[in-house]
Amino acid sequence: MNNKKNNKKAELKITGMTCATCVRTIEKSVSNLDGVTDIKVNLGNETGTVEYDSTKLRIADIEKAVRDAGYEVVDEKATIKIGGMTCATCVKTIEKALKNLDGIISVNVNLGAEKAYITYNPRIISVTDIKKTIEEAGYQYLGKEGEEIEDLEKIAREKDLKEKTKRFIIGFVIGIPLMILMYLPIKLPSFMPYL
Repeated sequence: MNNKKNNKKAELKITGMTCATCVRTIEKSVSNLDGVTDIKVNLGNETGTVEYDSTKLRIADIEKAVRDAGYEVVDEKATIKIGGMTCATCVKTIEKALKNLDGIISVNVNLGAEKAYITYNPRIISVTDIKKTIEEAGYQYLGKEGEEIEDLEKIAREKDLKEKTKRFIIGFVIGIPLMILMYLPIKLPSFMPYL
């Protein structure tokens, strides 16, 4: 018997349905999954409401069953900028943390681009939940690509560039006089080479 505490309800936006047979096909396909306790598909507003045991099934499994039946589930895609990653272990940590969230369909973290490409169901999870999970994993959430927020990544890079520019100027100011002295024919006392 299913534990009510583990039961979750999810709403899916389904496209491609044209008739009552489509509704029955989706309901049959999803209800055959172990862990589904109830499914109702509405042709009029193209949605499906599924009640399922979250210990046996993930929302991605339910969406796969709908797709396997020949219909599409409308999910959102987001590109999230992440700071603080240094290695492949960081990538795995973030991917694992995000994949454990209910409503996440797929996650691909790119270390070089410092971004996570996420497909998720917005009726179950929000970008705020994703942000919280990234920060709890110990990394910086630098915003959703396309958002008009203050770009922390840009600020960090500008600070680094200013520091490097300062070092270059100091090195230049010290280096030029030394180079000039090197080319001048200065006679050194005979004991100087032995010091």
